Amino acid sequence: MFNFVYKTINPINKKFYIGKHSTKNLNDNYQGSGKWIKDCKKSNIHLITGIIKFCKSEDEAYFLEEKLVEKFIHNKLCMNFINGGKGLRAEYLYGEKNPAKRPEVRKILSEQKIGKLNPMYGKPIHKGIPKTEEHKKKLSELRKNNPKYNGVNHPMYGKKPKTDKCIYCDKIVNVGNLAKWHNDNCKEKFK
Repeated sequence: MFNFVYKTINPINKKFYIGKHSTKNLNDNYQGSGKWIKDCKKSNIHLITGIIKFCKSEDEAYFLEEKLVEKFIHNKLCMNFINGGKGLRAEYLYGEKNPAKRPEVRKILSEQKIGKLNPMYGKPIHKGIPKTEEHKKKLSELRKNNPKYNGVNHPMYGKKPKTDKCIYCDKIVNVGNLAKWHNDNCKEKFK
Protein backbone atom coordinates (compact mmCIF):
# COMPACT_ATOMS: atom_id res chain seq x y z
CA MET A 1 0.00 0.00 0.00
CA PHE A 2 1.34 3.41 -1.01
CA ASN A 3 0.54 6.42 1.22
CA PHE A 4 1.41 9.84 -0.11
CA VAL A 5 0.53 13.52 -0.08
CA TYR A 6 -0.26 15.07 -3.46
CA LYS A 7 -0.91 18.49 -4.96
CA THR A 8 -3.45 19.03 -7.76
CA ILE A 9 -3.04 22.25 -9.75
CA ASN A 10 -5.29 24.02 -12.25
CA PRO A 11 -2.75 25.16 -14.90
CA ILE A 12 -5.06 27.97 -16.10
CA ASN A 13 -5.48 29.98 -12.88
CA LYS A 14 -2.81 28.25 -10.71
CA LYS A 15 -5.31 27.28 -7.99
CA PHE A 16 -4.31 24.14 -6.12
CA TYR A 17 -5.50 21.49 -3.70
CA ILE A 18 -3.36 19.47 -1.29
CA GLY A 19 -4.55 16.02 -0.26
CA LYS A 20 -3.57 12.56 0.99
CA HIS A 21 -4.13 9.33 -0.90
CA SER A 22 -3.61 5.65 -0.13
CA THR A 23 -3.58 3.15 -2.98
CA LYS A 24 -2.12 -0.11 -4.27
CA ASN A 25 -1.98 1.25 -7.83
CA LEU A 26 0.14 4.37 -8.42
CA ASN A 27 -1.40 4.77 -11.89
CA ASP A 28 -5.01 5.16 -10.71
CA ASN A 29 -5.09 8.82 -11.90
CA TYR A 30 -6.51 10.01 -8.56
CA GLN A 31 -6.66 13.82 -8.36
CA GLY A 32 -8.90 14.33 -5.33
CA SER A 33 -12.58 14.04 -4.51
CA GLY A 34 -13.58 17.55 -3.40
CA LYS A 35 -16.10 19.88 -4.99
CA TRP A 36 -13.43 22.06 -6.62
CA ILE A 37 -11.88 19.04 -8.37
CA LYS A 38 -15.31 17.83 -9.56
CA ASP A 39 -16.19 21.31 -10.87
CA CYS A 40 -12.91 21.49 -12.79
CA LYS A 41 -13.52 18.07 -14.34
CA LYS A 42 -17.07 19.08 -15.35
CA SER A 43 -15.61 22.16 -17.04
CA ASN A 44 -13.12 19.92 -18.93
CA ILE A 45 -10.12 21.54 -17.25
CA HIS A 46 -7.10 19.25 -17.36
CA LEU A 47 -5.68 19.25 -13.83
CA ILE A 48 -2.07 18.34 -13.07
CA THR A 49 -1.43 16.14 -10.04
CA GLY A 50 1.98 15.49 -8.53
CA ILE A 51 3.15 13.53 -5.52
CA ILE A 52 4.79 15.71 -2.87
CA LYS A 53 6.06 12.95 -0.61
CA PHE A 54 5.61 9.24 0.04
CA CYS A 55 4.97 8.33 3.68
CA LYS A 56 5.54 5.15 5.67
CA SER A 57 2.03 5.06 7.14
CA GLU A 58 -1.39 6.56 6.59
CA ASP A 59 -1.17 8.52 9.86
CA GLU A 60 2.15 10.05 8.75
CA ALA A 61 0.53 11.08 5.44
CA TYR A 62 -2.40 12.67 7.27
CA PHE A 63 0.02 14.56 9.53
CA LEU A 64 2.07 15.84 6.57
CA GLU A 65 -1.09 16.88 4.69
CA GLU A 66 -2.32 18.78 7.76
CA LYS A 67 1.00 20.64 8.14
CA LEU A 68 1.16 21.59 4.45
CA VAL A 69 -2.43 22.79 4.34
CA GLU A 70 -1.91 24.85 7.52
CA LYS A 71 0.98 26.54 5.74
CA PHE A 72 -1.06 27.45 2.62
CA ILE A 73 -4.67 27.73 3.92
CA HIS A 74 -4.65 31.56 3.80
CA ASN A 75 -3.26 31.66 0.26
CA LYS A 76 -5.99 32.83 -2.16
CA LEU A 77 -5.04 30.08 -4.60
CA CYS A 78 -5.45 27.28 -2.04
CA MET A 79 -8.74 25.41 -2.53
CA ASN A 80 -8.59 23.50 0.78
CA PHE A 81 -11.38 24.68 3.10
CA ILE A 82 -10.05 23.13 6.30
CA ASN A 83 -6.61 22.48 7.73
CA GLY A 84 -6.41 18.98 6.32
CA GLY A 85 -6.06 15.70 8.09
CA LYS A 86 -8.99 13.33 7.91
CA GLY A 87 -11.39 15.41 5.85
CA LEU A 88 -14.48 17.40 6.82
CA ARG A 89 -15.79 16.26 10.17
CA ALA A 90 -18.85 17.35 12.16
CA GLU A 91 -16.82 19.62 14.46
CA TYR A 92 -15.86 21.74 11.43
CA LEU A 93 -19.51 22.56 10.75
CA TYR A 94 -19.99 24.43 14.04
CA GLY A 95 -18.18 27.28 15.76
CA GLU A 96 -14.87 28.79 14.73
CA LYS A 97 -13.73 25.74 12.73
CA ASN A 98 -16.60 26.17 10.25
CA PRO A 99 -14.97 27.03 6.89
CA ALA A 100 -17.92 29.25 5.97
CA LYS A 101 -16.94 31.58 8.83
CA ARG A 102 -13.61 32.43 7.19
CA PRO A 103 -13.91 35.90 5.60
CA GLU A 104 -12.43 34.80 2.27
CA VAL A 105 -14.88 31.87 2.02
CA ARG A 106 -17.85 34.09 2.95
CA LYS A 107 -16.83 36.54 0.21
CA ILE A 108 -16.62 33.76 -2.39
CA LEU A 109 -20.02 32.36 -1.36
CA SER A 110 -21.70 35.77 -1.53
CA GLU A 111 -20.14 36.49 -4.95
CA GLN A 112 -21.49 33.19 -6.25
CA LYS A 113 -25.07 34.25 -5.37
CA ILE A 114 -24.97 37.56 -7.25
CA GLY A 115 -27.07 37.34 -10.41
CA LYS A 116 -28.28 33.81 -9.67
CA LEU A 117 -31.95 32.91 -9.65
CA ASN A 118 -33.75 31.75 -6.56
CA PRO A 119 -34.67 28.14 -7.44
CA MET A 120 -38.01 28.40 -5.65
CA TYR A 121 -39.35 31.49 -7.38
CA GLY A 122 -37.19 31.86 -10.49
CA LYS A 123 -36.38 35.44 -9.48
CA PRO A 124 -32.94 36.92 -8.74
CA ILE A 125 -31.60 36.47 -5.23
CA HIS A 126 -31.57 39.82 -3.42
CA LYS A 127 -30.06 40.84 -0.13
CA GLY A 128 -33.23 42.69 0.89
CA ILE A 129 -33.40 46.26 -0.32
CA PRO A 130 -34.93 48.60 2.28
CA LYS A 131 -38.13 50.23 1.01
CA THR A 132 -38.91 53.92 1.47
CA GLU A 133 -42.21 55.01 3.02
CA GLU A 134 -43.34 56.26 -0.40
CA HIS A 135 -42.63 52.83 -1.92
CA LYS A 136 -44.54 51.10 0.90
CA LYS A 137 -47.58 53.35 0.30
CA LYS A 138 -47.55 52.55 -3.44
CA LEU A 139 -47.44 48.81 -2.68
CA SER A 140 -50.29 49.22 -0.22
CA GLU A 141 -52.44 50.99 -2.84
CA LEU A 142 -51.71 48.26 -5.39
CA ARG A 143 -52.74 45.59 -2.90
CA LYS A 144 -56.01 47.34 -2.03
CA ASN A 145 -57.14 47.10 -5.66
CA ASN A 146 -55.89 43.54 -6.15
CA PRO A 147 -58.46 40.80 -5.37
CA LYS A 148 -55.64 38.48 -4.32
CA TYR A 149 -54.97 40.67 -1.28
CA ASN A 150 -58.48 41.82 -0.34
CA GLY A 151 -59.73 38.38 0.64
CA VAL A 152 -61.70 37.51 -2.51
CA ASN A 153 -59.09 34.97 -3.64
CA HIS A 154 -57.53 34.19 -0.29
CA PRO A 155 -54.37 32.09 -0.90
CA MET A 156 -55.13 29.68 1.94
CA TYR A 157 -58.88 29.18 1.57
CA GLY A 158 -59.42 29.98 -2.12
CA LYS A 159 -62.27 32.33 -1.21
CA LYS A 160 -63.00 35.17 1.17
CA PRO A 161 -62.58 33.94 4.78
CA LYS A 162 -65.51 34.06 7.19
CA THR A 163 -65.53 37.11 9.41
CA ASP A 164 -67.52 38.24 12.40
CA LYS A 165 -67.73 41.23 14.75
CA CYS A 166 -66.21 41.25 18.24
CA ILE A 167 -68.82 42.00 20.91
CA TYR A 168 -66.41 44.17 22.94
CA CYS A 169 -64.28 46.18 20.46
CA ASP A 170 -66.62 46.08 17.41
CA LYS A 171 -63.77 45.01 15.07
CA ILE A 172 -64.59 42.76 12.14
CA VAL A 173 -62.05 39.94 12.16
CA ASN A 174 -61.46 36.46 10.76
CA VAL A 175 -63.44 33.80 12.67
CA GLY A 176 -60.24 31.98 13.68
CA ASN A 177 -58.82 35.15 15.22
CA LEU A 178 -62.17 36.03 16.76
CA ALA A 179 -62.04 33.03 19.10
CA LYS A 180 -58.37 33.53 19.96
CA TRP A 181 -58.05 37.31 20.39
CA HIS A 182 -61.59 38.70 20.67
CA ASN A 183 -64.96 38.13 22.37
CA ASP A 184 -64.09 36.48 25.74
CA ASN A 185 -60.33 37.16 25.27
CA CYS A 186 -60.65 40.75 23.97
CA LYS A 187 -58.45 43.44 25.58
CA GLU A 188 -61.44 45.79 25.69
CA LYS A 189 -63.28 43.36 27.99
CA PHE A 190 -60.59 43.69 30.66
CA LYS A 191 -60.29 47.52 30.63
